[in-house]
Amino acid sequence: MATLAQQLQTLRPSASDLKHLGWPDWLVNDYLTLLENLILLASSDDNFLIVLDQLQIDLDALTLRVDATEVDIAALDVRVTTNEVDILQVTTDLATHVGGTSEHGATGNIVGTNDYCTEAIGGTVLRAAISSNAVVSTATVALPAIGAAPAAYSQAYAQEQSDLINDIRTNHNTAVADLNNAIGVVNDIIAKAKTAKQMSV
Repeated sequence: MATLAQQLQTLRPSASDLKHLGWPDWLVNDYLTLLENLILLASSDDNFLIVLDQLQIDLDALTLRVDATEVDIAALDVRVTTNEVDILQVTTDLATHVGGTSEHGATGNIVGTNDYCTEAIGGTVLRAAISSNAVVSTATVALPAIGAAPAAYSQAYAQEQSDLINDIRTNHNTAVADLNNAIGVVNDIIAKAKTAKQMSV
């Protein structure tokens, strides 16, 4: 007849067998250690009471670990449930925020920093870069108006006409330069407004 140790030896599974059952590593180790101690005790002598006493000690220790694990699992379950509730709340809050139309003083759909406006839909614009001021034109004809032409040729009157024409020419060129400067400033403002998404390209 087989001894108790031999009988226990035939019941000893491998660690991989137990892991296939879904046992965690700590439970596999505790179970195999408990069984190994039991076989050693049974091999040294077949005193059944000693074997049972040691078995009870090992089982009590294992029970404590199982109980502690159950407590940890219960605590984890509470945390998972709390997380589920929090996730649902965040989902609700996000949906409310996405659908909001009046937060922060808005009067329509809330836009983000990259939701640039179009000609038909309001949105975000950037601050345009600064442009230089246009020059103040100083072109003016300072010479007095000439009088009526004399009946006979007058060299002085002809010179007065010539001076006035030249003055007008000079001031005309100055006015053209000032106008070109103003056009340049306007074009610069338009270009910077386009860059800032304030105007269609």
